[in-house]
Amino acid sequence: MRPGNAVLDQTRLMRQDRRALHWMPEAGFELDKTRAYIWKSLSALQPDRLEELNGGIRAVFCSPLPPEEKRSAIGFRSDMDALRVEEKTGLPFASRHPGFMHACGHDGHMAVLLALARILYQSRSALTRDVALLFEPSEETIGGAQPMIEAGALKNPDLKHVFG
Repeated sequence: MRPGNAVLDQTRLMRQDRRALHWMPEAGFELDKTRAYIWKSLSALQPDRLEELNGGIRAVFCSPLPPEEKRSAIGFRSDMDALRVEEKTGLPFASRHPGFMHACGHDGHMAVLLALARILYQSRSALTRDVALLFEPSEETIGGAQPMIEAGALKNPDLKHVFG
């Protein structure tokens, strides 16, 4: 069975996101270009909440159901930072930031989460729970999860599970 146009479109967009993010690897909390790309992509999808949390980004898509009918809220997370590694792949979408590379797959993680955001946007009326998307900075160094948690990343909605 051949995938439908929607699947092919989503795959094309995910590849486009991954390559764009692969070009601009940044490390630690110094993620200005990466954050701007993710923010712009998410803004176009009109999440119910879009916020910067201590260097990270959180987008929340809310179920239209009344609170008593909603299932527990869940979250999905992705890392945003790259490694301080020189890329020598020669690929057309290789890093354009000398000395930095997404050698750890975080570009792919972000692309998958952006694809999920597009799916949530398209199917918002069918959501049975609130869904938060968390983009974490500085995972490769001191860790950006704790500062995001302290800023409320797991609250409003209260996330019962977070998948990465």
